[in-house]
Amino acid sequence: MSEKVNFKVVGGKTMNCGGCEGRVKAILSQVPGVAGVVADSSTQLIEVTLGQANTKVDDMKTALGALGYQVAVV
Repeated sequence: MSEKVNFKVVGGKTMNCGGCEGRVKAILSQVPGVAGVVADSSTQLIEVTLGQANTKVDDMKTALGALGYQVAVV
């Protein structure tokens, strides 16, 4: 069974469209250990499936921060 980490966008900048979802998927897919990403602009939720147990949440937060998103683990 794959481990998952869920984030919610909480800052002033939110995902507004499919393009935003695509950028989130693209940048998180570059984080070592990330196996899959589902981003939903209607709920502001991001579900990350991990391929490695040692994937760091802080690395994923940093990647999302590069896009201007503040997130909280939910």
